[in-house]
Amino acid sequence: MKKQKVAVVTDGTSSLTPAMGKEYGLHVAPVYVTFNGQTYLSGVNLDAAEFYRLLRANKNLPTTAPNPPRRISLTSTPNWLKKWMKS
Repeated sequence: MKKQKVAVVTDGTSSLTPAMGKEYGLHVAPVYVTFNGQTYLSGVNLDAAEFYRLLRANKNLPTTAPNPPRRISLTSTPNWLKKWMKS
């Protein structure tokens, strides 16, 4: 039986920073977070401290959206997983 590689991928709603993901061998895919029309990418231009600051400062809750799979595969996954996603 051929060995298969396994990757653990979570998204930015897990509150894991990219550095924590790297430390534990996890891949953290960012998600879009929108506060009052301003869109951020978790772990890229929005960290946990800023998220909670914005949450306190806004009356309305933010909306979130996943990163499109194609974008994730190009920015945050290892090469072997990129190939698998394309097949």
